[in-house]
Amino acid sequence: MTVLLFANDFLKYSKYLRQKLEIINDYGQLIECNKISRLSEHLLYKTEDTQIGIFCVEHEYDLDRLFTIQNLLESVFVIIILPHIDDNMIAKSHRLRPRFISYPETNFEDVIAVLNHQLLVRKKW
Repeated sequence: MTVLLFANDFLKYSKYLRQKLEIINDYGQLIECNKISRLSEHLLYKTEDTQIGIFCVEHEYDLDRLFTIQNLLESVFVIIILPHIDDNMIAKSHRLRPRFISYPETNFEDVIAVLNHQLLVRKKW
């Protein structure tokens, strides 16, 4: 099981999110990608069928960059973290067909719960 984290190092909550994601170590591998090219590379040459992508979006520009690799996300369980509640960004992010959308204000408890569930379900396969 591979979990891809697409997050800019300059995000205020980036370090905190990484700490929360330490639970992955028991189930699989966390691969951090801070550039779209690195994320694309991992998706192109993946060795596992089952991947989860956690994509932290700071600006609409980040969504636009993710759209450039949208065809590579078809078999990925996508979780998007938006910077705040914004109808425009929510509508735009739905084009990526996320399974879950969250915000930093939740302290990522909801993201961790969804991630835990997916890791446990996929571990049984």
